[in-house]
Amino acid sequence: MAHNGLLHGNQVISADVTPVVSSKTPLTSVVQYSALGVAVSNVPQSIAFYNKLGWQLKETTGLVSILSHPNGLELHVFESDRAHVDNKNILMDFDDKKYPGINHMSFAVPNVASAKEFLESNGLSLSGIRQYPKDPRIYAIFIRDPDQTTLEFEKHGEEEIVDSFHSGLIGNAQRPIDHVGIRVSDPNEVLVWYAEKLGFNNLVAKFEYNPEKPLSNVRPWIIRTKAGVEINLILNTNETPKEHVLTTGGLVAPGILFTVWQVDDTIANISSKLKAEGVVVVGESDVATSHLKFLANRFVVSPAGRTSIFIQDPCLNIIRLQGSE
Repeated sequence: MAHNGLLHGNQVISADVTPVVSSKTPLTSVVQYSALGVAVSNVPQSIAFYNKLGWQLKETTGLVSILSHPNGLELHVFESDRAHVDNKNILMDFDDKKYPGINHMSFAVPNVASAKEFLESNGLSLSGIRQYPKDPRIYAIFIRDPDQTTLEFEKHGEEEIVDSFHSGLIGNAQRPIDHVGIRVSDPNEVLVWYAEKLGFNNLVAKFEYNPEKPLSNVRPWIIRTKAGVEINLILNTNETPKEHVLTTGGLVAPGILFTVWQVDDTIANISSKLKAEGVVVVGESDVATSHLKFLANRFVVSPAGRTSIFIQDPCLNIIRLQGSE
């Protein structure tokens, strides 16, 4: 069923209103996805996989292979310390255990059926599709990388006619990536955190949440910044370990370990504001001696005259922020 407004459970809010999460002015606002930090068990194998989707090796710095794409999103690929047991993705492949974590990356394509043909012609099998009852259209398709990290390809609105799909049609310069899915616990707390700390204050979709049956909460809450940067909060978490499941014991497992976002402020200013509100901030030069020391040599050092910081959301999901310097 199509709606012109915002869904809150069974209630549709007028499309003329842009609901906000919080009336508080955010500390900063994310303006762009720059990169994703992706841990893999076999770097050459993963590079070959992402090559098929248009990401090409730009350079290698330290332990990180930088893959660039015509859409502008970089993948910073580095080797994990361990593989998934039986190559089962710990964030996706266990129906009875759902941990917090960045569980997928999603890209807009002009035509899902054409994207499907392109993927299959490159030997990439689908791991799933998104359809709705009594509607034959496929709205999204999913594949897995060699470590079972999930990629989604979707189309909002009417599909466009595509004569010949190619990798350059995955995302675009205006919107390199549609969103990442971030599984969280205590979603109301996390919703406000992203709104007030990072400017994800525009509420696109919010559904009823049942804390008594967490695995039943299959529909995401969708939030955006004023620049249109989007994340999907995945709500079906029923496990809340003291350590992030991809970095247990300081050993990195395959998956999307962190997002890299540009913000509309200097790093000095945003660092000060975040610290004042109790957010732990780790600078690039402090990573090796911090609680995030497993990231040492697993991120691209900023060029001279620039810097970045690492923070974590309330569910320990890792975020790298780059400033406007």
